[in-house]
Amino acid sequence: MPLPPAVSNLAARFSVFDVREVSFADAAHPHPFHVIDCPDWVAVVAITDDDHVVLVRQYRAGIDALTVEPPGGVIEAGQTPAEAARRELLEETGYDGPLAFLGTLHPNPAILSNRVHVFRVLPARKVAEPTFDGSGEHCEVLRMPIASIGGAMQRGEITHVIGLAALSAALDLPVAIGPVVPRPPSMDQVLRMLEQMEELQRTKVIELARRIRPGLTAEDIRNPHDFPDLDDPDWHYADGNLSGIQAAVMAVRALRNATDPHRSGDEQ
Repeated sequence: MPLPPAVSNLAARFSVFDVREVSFADAAHPHPFHVIDCPDWVAVVAITDDDHVVLVRQYRAGIDALTVEPPGGVIEAGQTPAEAARRELLEETGYDGPLAFLGTLHPNPAILSNRVHVFRVLPARKVAEPTFDGSGEHCEVLRMPIASIGGAMQRGEITHVIGLAALSAALDLPVAIGPVVPRPPSMDQVLRMLEQMEELQRTKVIELARRIRPGLTAEDIRNPHDFPDLDDPDWHYADGNLSGIQAAVMAVRALRNATDPHRSGDEQ
């Protein structure tokens, strides 16, 4: 099948990739396609001499969740795939060892122009501690027995498609697709839910207070000792619930800010 004639133009440029708009000159109804140009990647399956695979758990912004996958990353300018593979493995895990090239894949040829080069390291030995460049990337190093990899795939614990392909090639395992894993709510989603609960409960507290003493404001009931007639069990119960929700809001907000330094200046 001959390749259709195409016209390609740069549409946008970002920090780690460019976007091109591609159209086909012979199409009866021209429809532009968008292609993402980014450097080639590497994926490294490191196997220790006691039959464990060295994996990393890290945050992936695209799905706003943690993934478990083999170490890997972008091939930097001037590097060969093998050099990049050894660098990424050492940076993310502190492991090193004899490197074997397994092959090259297209991660998503519909929209991505780059390739991923797959390597195996055997035996992998820890020679240093992981190092990071301060850009926000951080990995937790995991060691998983080879015998457990297939089960982790089937349970949906390993879902990164490049990682699945690399593990399959390096360990001679069939790729297994796990069940759909419910996506856990993010800190922001939990916080929004709690803030909605707080607002509803605050409204309830005010309404109960006004039944006892019409005209009270939200500011008034912040100092209930000034209003002895608020000594009502229903009001105290509702106010106690409000205090509990507010404590949960403060705790979740503090946890979110602690795990995301860029949010540390948010309203407390």
